Amino acid sequence: KDDVILFDNTTLRRFTKIHGPEALSMQIIMFSPDVLKNTNFLYMFHNTPLCKTRIIHGNEIQGLIPLLNTLGEECQRLLPYRFDITHSLFNAALALIARHTGFEYTKPTKNDRKIRQAILFIDRNYTAPLSLTQLAARANMTPSSFSKAFLKRTGVGVTQYILRRRIEYAIELLEHTNKRVLDIALECGFNNISHFNRAFKNDAVVAGLHPFDIEKLFEKTVHSES
Repeated sequence: KDDVILFDNTTLRRFTKIHGPEALSMQIIMFSPDVLKNTNFLYMFHNTPLCKTRIIHGNEIQGLIPLLNTLGEECQRLLPYRFDITHSLFNAALALIARHTGFEYTKPTKNDRKIRQAILFIDRNYTAPLSLTQLAARANMTPSSFSKAFLKRTGVGVTQYILRRRIEYAIELLEHTNKRVLDIALECGFNNISHFNRAFKNDAVVAGLHPFDIEKLFEKTVHSES
């Protein structure tokens, strides 16, 4: 209860209620980096050797949970100045977390900023054909330098990051549509079903799916095709 989990958009995630009679209740906050007054707060979310994904016991930080509850309520209200208020509340919540956890950050380098832009580009275009050479050229870096900087920044390689974004989208389509597996594979950016099957069975587990759930999703789509 009152746990706060910080993760970035490179981390595939899936939450499953495994025991207890209580209903699982979550408040999910997604944000664009431009809402941050202190962009260094972004480093609290990076799943890298420098800053692992954090699970914080919210009731240990005085004022945090009421602040997040107020933030959630304000997001539901269509009132004037709600964006100013929600942005301020969100920044205050991150400042409390940073203070409590003793968060330290490393000043971003020029390459860090280039990789951040590359990540934003991938997140908007991961269903399109993407290559290391293309992404490195956009960042004005050599493929080798880009690959090393990307791994340091995100904790995963370029190809793995793209595949995880595609698989995350594929899981959503498999769970909430009746589209054929082939159509989903093509929509997610895979050029053939074999490539999709291999990537899905490897990365869906990383996304939090149990192998049994993976087979159930495939069984569902097979039935929908017949």
